[in-house]
Amino acid sequence: MTQIEMKDVSKTYNRKNTVLEGIDFSVEKGEFFVLVGPSGCGKSTILRMIAGLEEISEGELLIADSLANDLLPKERNVSMVFQNYALYPHMTVKENILFGIGHQQKVSKIEKEERLAKALELVQLQEFIDRKPRELSGGQRQRVALARAIVSEAPICLMDEPLSNLDAKLRAQMRMEIRQLQQRLGLTLVYVTHDQVEAMTMGDRIMILNQGHVQQIGKPIDIYNDPANTFVASFIGSPQMNFMETTVADGYSKIATDVSAQLPFIPEKSKYLVAIRPEKLKSQGDAGDLNFKVYINAVEQLGNETILGFELNNEQWKAKWNGQWAIQPGELISIYFSPQDLYYFDVDSREQVVLSGGQQQRGEVTV
Repeated sequence: MTQIEMKDVSKTYNRKNTVLEGIDFSVEKGEFFVLVGPSGCGKSTILRMIAGLEEISEGELLIADSLANDLLPKERNVSMVFQNYALYPHMTVKENILFGIGHQQKVSKIEKEERLAKALELVQLQEFIDRKPRELSGGQRQRVALARAIVSEAPICLMDEPLSNLDAKLRAQMRMEIRQLQQRLGLTLVYVTHDQVEAMTMGDRIMILNQGHVQQIGKPIDIYNDPANTFVASFIGSPQMNFMETTVADGYSKIATDVSAQLPFIPEKSKYLVAIRPEKLKSQGDAGDLNFKVYINAVEQLGNETILGFELNNEQWKAKWNGQWAIQPGELISIYFSPQDLYYFDVDSREQVVLSGGQQQRGEVTV
């Protein structure tokens, strides 16, 4: 069952500043749906339109198959968790949480207490019930905001970058807790973030936005393996995908000096963008792999992996190898990769070039 749907939605301020255009997507009941993209791409505006905090300029918003464009926020049966937690400093934890059902006149005092106890148990804040927000850590304040959304028992929960104010360790912990809560409660959750790690690890599906337009929607691993365009390919993955312009001749693309790969499609142009993920560049080759030598100009030791920087055809590339490598800047090394791991993109549209009938097949190598 579709819980939320936007149909050709646009948002314009002052009749001339369009920040969102042609937004189309749907969220299924019980789905964890993530909106991800750089700052200013329009993802928080979409969330606020679902909540009723922003008007829709054009298009339709459906909630539970009913048109919701003109519904008041309290009529939409959604809860929201904000980036800054939005807790009242003069209220206790209990009072802040119960504020989430303050407008629900039909909820009895006994039921409120039952919902409160359930929410406190879920977020493990029972012993902090009488504290004020100033007496809590950042992670505890975030749990209070989550509990306030839980007690409302709204079937849809909206979260606007709820972890951005936390340190890295706490963010990782809270990611897991939010995902577990969502699954346990069966919530339909729409989650906004600019952090690709949050998007990849939390979402059932993700929608990538850039400059007010949808770039791609799909399961995280599908988007990672089959990016629609160069923006998606570079935004998802760390370090980002390596790119360079390649010249095509006789069905082969030049990768490095005396190294060319057969194109997996019939070329229509003389130039394309060729790309590969850093983790697909290897220290040792297998049968059919190609190899080139480069001078390393940067080394990042991350403990469990090493990131190597080098220049290839006047472009800065990176390789990501598992483990610790005693390689120094200025060292000449061999890099190997399989032609099956190459991606090609149109130099004008920046869209991935694929064979008719599906995902691109990658071809042979000639050296």
